[in-house]
Amino acid sequence: KVIGKYTPIIRHKLLTSIKIKFSYSISKTIVKNTLR
Repeated sequence: KVIGKYTPIIRHKLLTSIKIKFSYSISKTIVKNTLR
């Protein structure tokens, strides 16, 4: 039951880190294309 209580927090942290990585890679690609 304790794990179930903390699951949403863990899932939220995972989603946040994935979003940050995703947006970071997109911005890196945009910068590369702009510099070209």
